Amino acid sequence: MFDSQRLGEWDAIRKLVKFPTQWVDDFYLALNERYPGYYGESCLYASELVDPPIRLLWGAVDEVMVADLDPSLTFFGSLFPWLRRGHWPCGWEGEWPQGKLILW
Repeated sequence: MFDSQRLGEWDAIRKLVKFPTQWVDDFYLALNERYPGYYGESCLYASELVDPPIRLLWGAVDEVMVADLDPSLTFFGSLFPWLRRGHWPCGWEGEWPQGKLILW
């Protein structure tokens, strides 16, 4: 059962968990320099195509918070080995769960 206390914990985690911003800012600035203007035919700038890493972290936290209800939710947690190897998950090709992860 999902109790209301989890929502308070969810909110508290989002307020507490911060991400180092300088290297993230540098990454996005470099993307805009390398790919000025819209990226391909997407009508988006390259920096708009890559989620900030804090969203990946929050997704993993959400999975942990509901693991007792559904332990099969592991997508975001599975991305962290790629981050440790210096890659940045930025998309998915194909239909989940088939397909492949797109890394930067």
